[in-house]
Amino acid sequence: MLTRAHVAALACLPAAALAQGSVSLFGIVDVNLLYGRGTIASRTQLAPGGSEGPRIGISGAEDLGQGYRAVFWAEGDVFPDSGRGVATNPNNQAVPGAIGAEGAQGFNFNRLVYVGLQAPWGRFRVGRDYTPTFAVHALYDPAGAGGLLGSQSAYSSLTVGGHPGGVRVSNSFAVAFGELRSGPLLHASFAMGENARDGSATARDGGYHGIRLAYTVSPVDVAFGWGRHKLASVGDLAETIFGARFEFGALNVWMLHVRDRTGTANSMRGSMLGATWPTGPWSLRVTASHGAQRNRAGTPVGTALKVGAGGSYSLSKRTSVYANVANTRNSHGAAAMPSGGIGQTAPNHGGHGRELGLRHTF
Repeated sequence: MLTRAHVAALACLPAAALAQGSVSLFGIVDVNLLYGRGTIASRTQLAPGGSEGPRIGISGAEDLGQGYRAVFWAEGDVFPDSGRGVATNPNNQAVPGAIGAEGAQGFNFNRLVYVGLQAPWGRFRVGRDYTPTFAVHALYDPAGAGGLLGSQSAYSSLTVGGHPGGVRVSNSFAVAFGELRSGPLLHASFAMGENARDGSATARDGGYHGIRLAYTVSPVDVAFGWGRHKLASVGDLAETIFGARFEFGALNVWMLHVRDRTGTANSMRGSMLGATWPTGPWSLRVTASHGAQRNRAGTPVGTALKVGAGGSYSLSKRTSVYANVANTRNSHGAAAMPSGGIGQTAPNHGGHGRELGLRHTF
């Protein structure tokens, strides 16, 4: 799972300040005791990333003078419950054999690998990077688009994580103009599937292009994103997303709406409303979200509503404990759980999840 602070440093936004010629090792270790219950099966397990996705990475920068910096970033998942890594996707396509089965390979820099330039006008990066649409999703979801409290639309078969370019794309070029949380921001991305140009129907598979527009005038922060991913299996997948944040003193209210459409498969709409309230070492949050799919004829084929609440307590600047609970309610044939892999419920029945975790950053 991603936090707003992490995505802000990564998704073609202003990167964290780095000393001249510096190289840094960083990471997050996050593990929790997770319980899920459905009408068919329940499950208790140690699970990674209930608060933030566990990872390890290396970053660096070199001062080029006149306000320019050369930067690099390389980051991959390492799950503390088992020590396994996560597969990557070199071509942004759902091609059998293109990636190894999860856990069947060693460590990969599956999250991000890029080199780029920071300049007075913005940023330019080349490599594997977040899509503009996912940047909106993560920045305006108070749970970072993951875990028990993450937006229910994130678990649609069409959106975040449900297709090869839902979160990150390989072979990408990204540029951003402007500063995060200060006036206007423009972020655009283009990625290649790198297929042979042989005239076949799949020659353009894996291609992606997208854009994000954001504007901040405190206490209001809004963003719009749009992206299109070439997939011969279901036709081009187009995503439109809108996010907003409103500050009321220490209280933050979040809104998110996303729509995904393809040429041949189901369409999906999802919305989220949430609130966060940091007070001293405590941080509390509540969320409500839904995801609804329709077939090409416009008939509902799955609707899931999720409500959840949770909180964290900081033991120090780098270590915290957290607890979350969430419930789903399904209709129109949906059988969603609050998060994937935590149990199984029958269509049109509910699901429940709760977790208690520990997180350390370095």
